[in-house]
Amino acid sequence: MERPWKIQNLSLDLDEFERYTDKIKIDRISKLPDALLLQILSFLQVQDVMRVCCVSTRWKHLWKSVPSIDFTEAKIRTTGEFIRAVNKALSNRGGLQIREFRVCVDSDLCQINNVDYWITFVVSHNVEVLYLDCTPDRPVSVNKDKLCLIPQSLYRCQYLHTLTLKFCQMDLPSIFCLASLRKLHLELVEFTNEDLEVLLSNCPSLKYLTLKNCSKYTHLRVFAKNSHNENLNIHEDGLNSETDLLVSAPNLLTLNFSGQSKRERFFGENLKSLVSVNFNFSSTYRHIWDPEDCFLFGQFIDHFCYVKSLKLSNWCILNLSIRAILNLGTSVSNMVSNTVNEATLATRFNKCELAGLVYVLKNFINLGVLILNVVEDVETKFEDILKDEGFYETTYWKPDELSVVGLQQHLRTVAIHGILGSKSFSSTAELVPTEDILDRRRTEFEFVRFLLKNLKELETMFITPTEGLNTFSDSKKLDILFQLSSRLLSLPRSSPNVQVIIRPIQHTGIGINRTQLRL
Repeated sequence: MERPWKIQNLSLDLDEFERYTDKIKIDRISKLPDALLLQILSFLQVQDVMRVCCVSTRWKHLWKSVPSIDFTEAKIRTTGEFIRAVNKALSNRGGLQIREFRVCVDSDLCQINNVDYWITFVVSHNVEVLYLDCTPDRPVSVNKDKLCLIPQSLYRCQYLHTLTLKFCQMDLPSIFCLASLRKLHLELVEFTNEDLEVLLSNCPSLKYLTLKNCSKYTHLRVFAKNSHNENLNIHEDGLNSETDLLVSAPNLLTLNFSGQSKRERFFGENLKSLVSVNFNFSSTYRHIWDPEDCFLFGQFIDHFCYVKSLKLSNWCILNLSIRAILNLGTSVSNMVSNTVNEATLATRFNKCELAGLVYVLKNFINLGVLILNVVEDVETKFEDILKDEGFYETTYWKPDELSVVGLQQHLRTVAIHGILGSKSFSSTAELVPTEDILDRRRTEFEFVRFLLKNLKELETMFITPTEGLNTFSDSKKLDILFQLSSRLLSLPRSSPNVQVIIRPIQHTGIGINRTQLRL
């Protein structure tokens, strides 16, 4: 682009430069309407809003009308300064609505009357989104003596539609109704099962509920019989107690479990509307698996075999592998209500883990879609446990075993995302022969061979290589993809019409990123 001024004979055209700088002085942002300026400022922290508004007299008092007050990342040195800053931001509002109020404050440092005042104030100003995090900066045990008690004024808020409470205690009034509440996130909140049931029954519009590390040392029973809750997320870390988890919600559509839960018993009842379940338990928090855990998880998964979509993390596949290898429990395929149509499984494609994949194929006989997400293999003591039990690699799973013939009559589509990604590539992998790179992923090819040989109704198999291939040069990447395609093309297939389609690698710089290879 040609510059507005030019250097000619080492001299500057000053007249042209002045005309250009005059254009720069025009403040186009200040000419925007107040409503748009307030919308822009609402994305900033309160401190940043105050600083921005100091640059122009036009903006001087504009910060007082910003509909969002956010103190979640405030960099204020002392607790006293923080409390005064929040109080000032609230007191300057006058009668204007506070649409959003977000604050993080250490419960050990902030006096409870300050939190009471803040909540009561924003409720009186028709707050719609409330985020209150009272988690202490230092690790502490969760007990009711240290939790921040929520004032009862909160339960009179008729405009509140999104509520997040962390490290709090709820003292529910005898009569209340949060008529507009649609999203509720509770973290490190202790309550009785009766309180939770009363809370849910008085939120008639609630659609999304998240419970994170709530009631960690007591039974957690989610009764939502009179609620329209459709999405439930339960996340728990490091539990090791003799407690139960029960979910009962007739209108629930999606249920997600995550974290490192180890409760003694799991129950699901009155879940007639449930469509999708996601078991996203962590696979890294335990290096030794207890067969008893696998038995309990197997019982838990049996409660949800009637859903349409099932997602299992790598930890779940490992547990199902132990269950299958040690013959723990009964098969869920005998249950008439087994209706899982789509299964999404995370796998390392480790030999001792393949039994868990076959377990899913054998037991969920109505599968129409199988999705495998390949994750990087990590070192565990899982193999040592099986050896102690008298099992060795040859007994984990046999590639030629016809264990799913006649069972999978509906499986039409298989997608494998991240193939060749079970092991990371070293910095010297560019110099390793391509055949050696593929041979190190032999288990992945063995399982693909197993699927193509045994799934007689299979129509399409989508295969997406790992993004780790993008670390190679273009020529090396093309060579790997060519030899990968050649190996897949040579695999025998029992289905006469099956197509194997290699999808493009994302973020690649070579020409195949817009094409698909059909074999």
